[in-house]
Amino acid sequence: MKKMISPDIEKMSGDEWISYRRETIEKLESLGYQLLPTAGCSTCDAVNDYVCFDCECLWIDESRDKYNATLVLELEGQHHSNCPAVDKFGCSCAEIEKKVEKLLEDYHPNEIGRLVGLPDNEAKKLVREIYFGWGYTELDDWVVQEMGEEQFVLCLKQGDEWIDENGDYRYFDSKKEARSHLRKSLRLWHEQVALNTYS
Repeated sequence: MKKMISPDIEKMSGDEWISYRRETIEKLESLGYQLLPTAGCSTCDAVNDYVCFDCECLWIDESRDKYNATLVLELEGQHHSNCPAVDKFGCSCAEIEKKVEKLLEDYHPNEIGRLVGLPDNEAKKLVREIYFGWGYTELDDWVVQEMGEEQFVLCLKQGDEWIDENGDYRYFDSKKEARSHLRKSLRLWHEQVALNTYS
């Protein structure tokens, strides 16, 4: 079972948004989530089984969050004592991500693992996914900075460093290498989002 990721709607065309909405509703309904007119909404029509646009969008967000909360993220086969998951094989993806997202308001990614009781690289993998979830998924969101003689890093414009798919900071020998890595990584991430959304 794969996590359903919310795309950046502002960066989608009208046709892409319509297709995403249709496919997402079909997928959620196939998983047992039922789209019904909202009681008390002056626009929905229960008699004709019509759901207004606003209620439909809210239902998608809420149903997607409920679905994601049922998933379990396995972290190197370890169960952590402070994890709210009921089983002993992984951590609650939704709960841990919410905690990490909140901590990122005040703490550097280097401190997240210690604060939530996860291995450092696993915590950084979550930080990476949260950055992408916040919409930092385009080339223009990242800049190449020189760290020293012939050593470069990728950073968000507000300063946080790029974290690779292994949960590590990445250093590059040239600006060209950094940009090439960024293009490839973002392309793979967008492909995975499309696969998760439409499969």
